[in-house]
Amino acid sequence: MPLAPWAFLGVSPRTRWRACLFAMCVLLLATAFWTPTPASASSLLVGGSGFVLERPLLLQGVDVGKALSTMEQALSTVHQALQTAQDDIADLKLKNTQLQVELTAATQQITELQRSDVQQANNLTLHAAQLDSLEQFQSRAEASLSALNGTVTAHGTRLASLESNVAGLDTRLGTAESNLTGLDTRMTAADTAATALTDRVNAVETAATALTDRVTAAETAATALTDRVSSAETAAAALADRVSTAEGNLTALTGRVSAAETAASALTTRVGTAESGLTGLSTRVAAAENLNGTATALTTTVLAVRDLTASTPLYTAVNNMRTLAPGTTLTDTLIAVRDLTSGTPLYTTVTGLQSTVSGQGTRLTAAEGGLADLTTRVSAAENLNGTATTLTVTVLALRDLTGGSALVTTLKGLRDNSGSSALVTTLGSLRNKTDSGSALIRSLPCYGETDTNAWGVYKTTSVYVNVSIASCGFSVAPQHVSASLYGNGGHWMTLGASSIYPVSATSFQIYIMPVQTESATISTIVNYPLTPEEVAARNWRISWMAVR
Repeated sequence: MPLAPWAFLGVSPRTRWRACLFAMCVLLLATAFWTPTPASASSLLVGGSGFVLERPLLLQGVDVGKALSTMEQALSTVHQALQTAQDDIADLKLKNTQLQVELTAATQQITELQRSDVQQANNLTLHAAQLDSLEQFQSRAEASLSALNGTVTAHGTRLASLESNVAGLDTRLGTAESNLTGLDTRMTAADTAATALTDRVNAVETAATALTDRVTAAETAATALTDRVSSAETAAAALADRVSTAEGNLTALTGRVSAAETAASALTTRVGTAESGLTGLSTRVAAAENLNGTATALTTTVLAVRDLTASTPLYTAVNNMRTLAPGTTLTDTLIAVRDLTSGTPLYTTVTGLQSTVSGQGTRLTAAEGGLADLTTRVSAAENLNGTATTLTVTVLALRDLTGGSALVTTLKGLRDNSGSSALVTTLGSLRNKTDSGSALIRSLPCYGETDTNAWGVYKTTSVYVNVSIASCGFSVAPQHVSASLYGNGGHWMTLGASSIYPVSATSFQIYIMPVQTESATISTIVNYPLTPEEVAARNWRISWMAVR
C-alpha cells in the first residue's frame, strides 16, 4: 500500500489538521476582535496564486499571511492524502479484478471436473464429495468477493462524500478570502458579529474533527481491505493446489476403474459358468428337499422314515419300545427296573440302601440326644453357672482373684507390687532406676534443673553455673546433653544458654552473657552485665537433659 505524503514529513495528519484549525480560529478571532489602526493597516490582494499582502498583517501579534499560507499547505496535504487514498482503492480494485479472473479460471476447471464426475458418478462417489467441497469453497469465495466489492463501493462512496466536504471547505475558504478583501469595511460590525462567529468556529471545529475521524476510518478500512484481498489470494492459490491434487487423484482413479472393469469382465464369465452349474444343482436340491422328482435312495429312505412304513427295521424297533415288548436288552432292562425284579443289581442296591438308611436313623436319634446334653453343658460353661466343674471353678477364681493358686498369687503380687517374683523386682528397679546393669535404664534420659542461687561471676561480663549430673550414675560422659535457660524475665536477651562446656560423667558448665540493644540503633547489640544476685532475683535456672 503506498505511503501517504505526510509519512515523510514527520508530522501526523491529525497534527496538521489541528494546525489548520488553529490558524482558522486565529484568523476568525482576529476578525472579530481586532480594530485596525493607521499604523498597522495593510491592504490584502487576492490573486490566482492565493493570498498576497503588500506588507505583513499582524492580528494581536499573529502574522495573518503566514497563517493563511499554513492553511493552504494543510489543504494541499489533505488533497494529496485523498489522491493517495483514491490510488490505493484503484490498486485494490485492480487486485480484485485479477482475483476474479483467477477464480473464473478455477471455476472453469471445476466445471470440467464436474463433467468428468457425471460420466463416472457410479464409481467416483468419494471424488464427487471432494468436488462438492470445492464448489462450496468457491461459493464462499465468491460471497467473500461480493462482500469485498461492496466494501470497496462503500469506501468509494465515503471518499466521494469526503471530497464533497473538502470542496465545501474550499468554498468556505473562498468566501473567507472574499470577506478578507472587504475587511476594512466590516471591522465596525465585528463586535456585533462576535457571538455568531464563535458559533461558526465551533461548528467548523466539529466538522473538521468528524472529517479527521472519517479519513482515519477510511485508512483503517483500506488496510483491512488489503489484508482481506491478500487472504483471498492465498485461498485462491490453495484452491489451485487442491484442484491439481484432485486432477491427479482422478487420473489414478481412472486407471484403477479400468483395471476393475477388466477384472469384472473376467469375473462375469466365471459367474456365468458357476450359475449354469448352480441351476442344475438347484434342481436336484429342490427335488431332494421336496421328496419328489426322480426317486433316489435318499428320498426313498427318508419317505420310509417319515411315514414309519411297516416291515422296516426302524418300524419294528420303535413299535417294540412303544409297547415295551420283551425280547430286547433295552426293553428287558426297563421291565426289570419298572417291576424291581428280585436278583437284579438295582434290586440289591435299593434293598441295601433301605437297611443303611434305617441304621443311620437310629444313630441320628442318638446323636440328637447327645447334642442336646452337650448344648446344655456348653451353655453352663459359657454362663459360668449350672453344675460346678473344674473349668467354671478355676475361671471364677481367676476372675475374682480368689483362692491360693500360683497364678492368682502372682497376679495379686503384680497388682500390689509385692512379693519376690522376678517381674516385680524388675519393675521396681525400673521405677526407681536402681538397676545400673539394665540396658533399658541406661538408655533412658536423665534430666534436672539448677538452683537459682548457683550462679557465679565470669570475667565481670557474664555469669556461669556448674551443673551436676552425678545423680544419673553415668560411668562415662553422656553422649548427648542439652540445656535451656528459663526464668521470670530478661532471659531472651542472652547469649550462650545452650552452649555446653566440658562434659564429664558428673557435671558440665554453662556461661551466660546478658545483652541489650543500643537506643540509637536497635540493630546493635552490646553487653549488659548482671550480678549473680540480679540473676537469682529474675529466677534464672538451667533445665537440662542427658542421655548415656
